Amino acid sequence: MEKGQGDPQKCFLGREIEDFLDIVRIRDEINDAQLHVGVIPIANPPFALKGDGPLPPEYTLDVVSQSDLPLDQQTGGGWGAWVVGACSSWISTDSQNVSEEYRKFSEDALQKEIEWACHCGMYGCILPTP
Repeated sequence: MEKGQGDPQKCFLGREIEDFLDIVRIRDEINDAQLHVGVIPIANPPFALKGDGPLPPEYTLDVVSQSDLPLDQQTGGGWGAWVVGACSSWISTDSQNVSEEYRKFSEDALQKEIEWACHCGMYGCILPTP
């Protein structure tokens, strides 16, 4: 292999799934497109971030999947090994531009979202940018 060329056996292709309705339908779309992974959001944005009110004292996880079954139990065939969860993009744990309250709320959210992804057996997680 020449310098600068990647190994196609180590380059996984995937697509972000924005409209999460049915894990089986998503699996079929990923397979039909001959992709390796589907990236799905882990959680819906918290209601508190949609308005001008104060943050609640603790983050309440509102999962997109609406199921706590491991993904291989939902779809058969172990597709959970091909699902990558996307942590919420609003999370900011180390920015100087957010309050201490927001940082702690973000830390709580990040921990709960990663724990949920592990519980469901997701292949991996994409973290929010710093």
